[in-house]
Amino acid sequence: MKIEIKVAIYEDNDALRESLSFLVKGLELLHFTGAYPNCHNILENCESDMPDVILMDFEMSYLSGIDATRLVKDKYPDINMMMLTVLEDRDKIFNSLRAGATGYLLKKASTIQIVEANSELAKNRGSPISSEIARKFLRK
Repeated sequence: MKIEIKVAIYEDNDALRESLSFLVKGLELLHFTGAYPNCHNILENCESDMPDVILMDFEMSYLSGIDATRLVKDKYPDINMMMLTVLEDRDKIFNSLRAGATGYLLKKASTIQIVEANSELAKNRGSPISSEIARKFLRK
């Protein structure tokens, strides 16, 4: 039985959104459900697409990634939220995890890291976090 992980992307950078969309569309394990430049209609999109994982930018117009994560997790607790950002600020990381994010990768993550993170999240096997982020939490 073939398992596909449904993935939606929320990213305000056009070039990165296109690249991530191309990546997801090109992998057999992942099923692309949509890519959006902001979170204006995120609840409606979740209702129609029912993604397993959302790749979420942190800072976007209209609604931040943290606020969007909180909205989605309140209404759709089974959707996994993967923060995908350049931000390495400890407080912002912590706040996104408190809002319900189940993973946190830096945008410089490799294709393999992104695919493995989606697989981990969809199978409820873990909470992938970039090693640079984990190290920030281990330091005093």
